This record gives sequence, C-alpha cells and structure tokens, in this order.
Amino acid sequence: MYQRVPPSTLYNEGNNPCIESPLAAAASLMEMLITSYGGLIRVFPAIPSNWTDIVFYQLRTEGAFLISAKYANSRTQWIQIQSEVIEDCSVLTNMKGPYSTIPSGVPIDVRNGILHFNVKKGSTLIIYTEGTSPDFTVTPLPGQPSFFNYWGYH
Repeated sequence: MYQRVPPSTLYNEGNNPCIESPLAAAASLMEMLITSYGGLIRVFPAIPSNWTDIVFYQLRTEGAFLISAKYANSRTQWIQIQSEVIEDCSVLTNMKGPYSTIPSGVPIDVRNGILHFNVKKGSTLIIYTEGTSPDFTVTPLPGQPSFFNYWGYH
C-alpha cells in the first residue's frame, strides 16, 4: 500500500484519481473537534489524551451557529457561539462550571451536563469557567517539526 499512496494521500487507482482518503481524513478530524446533530452541539467530543492544546475558529454547526473554542492544558478554556439564525442553543462540553459569560449575566441552564442558553440572532456569546481568566485570542498553535510532512516532502 505504501508504494501506491504517497504522503499527500492523493493517489490513483489505475488511471482514476482518488480523493476520498484526504476528504475522509479531514471529516474525521472535524468530527473530533465538533459535532452537531439532534439540536445538540458537542465541543471537543473526541480528543485523544495526548492532544493537549487545540484551537479552532468559526466552525459551522447545525442551526447556523459559528463556533470557536480553545482547549489548553487538556481542558476546554472557552467556547464562543455566534448565532446567525436560531437563538436557542444547547452545548455539551467538558468545561467545568459554574460558568461566566461575555456579555455578562446571560443565564445558562445546565441539565444532565448540557448547557442550554439563548444567543440572539446576529450576536455572539462567550462561555468560560467562572473565576478563570482565559486568553480569548485565536492564534495558530506552534507546530511540532517532527510531525511536518507537507505534501509528501520529507
């Protein structure tokens, strides 16, 4: 198999180019970061224990929400929810409560570990653990050179 599939994962079967491998890999990674179905947004639902720092910006979910989040030192630091259409939102997260919000004072109803709240159409809400001072900037995380392998170059 290694003779047929280069590090870029783009390969041919006969004379037919195949792109399902990189697309499936991208979908798998996205679903490790965020999923949404059945009216519930799951943030960082499948993170391996050796992934200690993750950040993503404006991934779209069911219900026309744009979600950004930061995971540092193996814990969710904050979640930002921007509503484009629907106002009621439900999020499952490993972030510990009690919770604070920006803007402050937005009520969060926690039932069975799920956060239920309202984000007005066109507005943004940030949720974080009360008493913490997380860094809300979204910047690329430093890479680990030992894992670099851009498009098959070694």
